[in-house]
Amino acid sequence: FVDGGFVYAQTGAIPMAVEAGLSYDYALPAWHLLGRLAYGGGDSSYAVYQVTRTSAQAALLRRLPLASIELGLGMDLGLAHFVQNRQGTPLVDPHTPDHLEATAGAAHAVLVLDIAIAGRMSLRVGWRGGATLLRANCALRLRPELLATLGVGIHF
Repeated sequence: FVDGGFVYAQTGAIPMAVEAGLSYDYALPAWHLLGRLAYGGGDSSYAVYQVTRTSAQAALLRRLPLASIELGLGMDLGLAHFVQNRQGTPLVDPHTPDHLEATAGAAHAVLVLDIAIAGRMSLRVGWRGGATLLRANCALRLRPELLATLGVGIHF
């Protein structure tokens, strides 16, 4: 599947990001094993910082066929790497860094809806809601995270 999405991640630097993702879905009779890689980013408040996010998730979803659609419910675990770069002129505060990087672990409840389009092609709408454990300012912080995606894929 190729998808695009919106991420709400309260990591401190950026509340909302746009990302593009690539997923691999292995369907078993009753389960989906799903892997997803994504990259995206955006500007922080007042466009002072540009933040990028690279992430990887692995999910196990229970398949629930419903007529011409299929529902998937489950959990995922993931990692995200954030890079924050200051834009424009230097800030007045010399203690504020121009470049920060952080890696975070995440866990989410996952809901996906696959809608058959034609043959083996389907439209996938997905939602993830959970939390990210992020090291920021020398402390671990648990932050909420929501992700909504829309994608198209071909089943092999």
